Amino acid sequence: MEFVLIIKKLEGTLNPEEKEVFDEWYGQSRSNREYFERQRKRFVRTGNLPHGDIDTVKAWGKISRRLHLAAPGYRKRRKKVSFAPYMVAAGMALLISLSVYFYKDMQTQQDMPQAVIEMGSSKAVLTLGDGTEVALRAGEEYSSATASSDGISVTYTGKNAPESSVSFNELTVPRGGEFMLQLGDGTRVWLNSDSRIRYPESFADGQPRIVDLVYGEAFFEVSPAEAHGGSAFRVTTRNQEIEVLGTQFNVSAYREDTAVTSTLIEGKVAINNGERHKQLVPGQQSVVTERDPDIVISKVDVYNAMAWKEGLFGFENKTLNEVMDVLGRWYDVQVEFKNKSLMSRRLGGMLSRKQSLQHILNALSAINEDLNFRVEGKTVIVE
Repeated sequence: MEFVLIIKKLEGTLNPEEKEVFDEWYGQSRSNREYFERQRKRFVRTGNLPHGDIDTVKAWGKISRRLHLAAPGYRKRRKKVSFAPYMVAAGMALLISLSVYFYKDMQTQQDMPQAVIEMGSSKAVLTLGDGTEVALRAGEEYSSATASSDGISVTYTGKNAPESSVSFNELTVPRGGEFMLQLGDGTRVWLNSDSRIRYPESFADGQPRIVDLVYGEAFFEVSPAEAHGGSAFRVTTRNQEIEVLGTQFNVSAYREDTAVTSTLIEGKVAINNGERHKQLVPGQQSVVTERDPDIVISKVDVYNAMAWKEGLFGFENKTLNEVMDVLGRWYDVQVEFKNKSLMSRRLGGMLSRKQSLQHILNALSAINEDLNFRVEGKTVIVE
């Protein structure tokens, strides 16, 4: 599903072939229908729909090529279309108003001086059991008796060892980085910028599989317990423990945040903070703070929680302060608010992480006319 079909549906300009593709996507799941309805209500309310003087097909073609935002899962007409709903929604969820903005402002962007700030890339530091540190970077390979890396991910062999001889490693992803880790049991972990995880090189037979998200954000695809003799998988982080039985979930526990949020995509997890024990079902998110003994659970749009893994920024109902924290980590910049009252401003939408910081800032300014950003060296000033 290309995002332009959403625009054309809202305009009522779909041709028969496009309508067939749209209708198949729309009827495939309740999540898809709810997503479209939210967009319809939002943009009818705000009036931010493309107008007749804009060639939306041509415009989106230029925008998607420039921003690398072609959504996965779409091909020209085919008999059977298979969509992973969360990936489709993540790929489509760029605000229509931003699309129009980029179309109108493309030439201006080409003329603007670009700050020398690089977007995030694959990089991490692997700390071995003896304290040795190994820098992992895209394009560079590393191998040992227990692990290998292609510079984008690191994979462990999974050879079981006696409990007494298990060695622990750490993987640290700096600001401006991302990395994928495959544990010895086959579990895959995506780490976002400014994150660290501690884990055993291999898991002992008959023992719980335990890893520690020291800080930061991680998305887990857990190898099911049935494949490991019923061994439970547990993630500890700060003031909570998550027990898993084969699932996909996201955990955010950044050092500057007051709460740890856990979002369940599929499967089943149990959250334990020492005071309470609660289970999540898909589509729910738990919030745990050190001050409150309770575990607060709510229904959320999981697309936003996992957007970063799909190469997107998910800013649905985020404060500007939260948005700038995310941008600061990915582009490795500092943020200074000259106007403190703007910190609590709520924003919404999704943008590609594979574009310049200046593009992101210009987009935010375009839909919030009183927002002004100035880049000085490695500092973004909000005025």
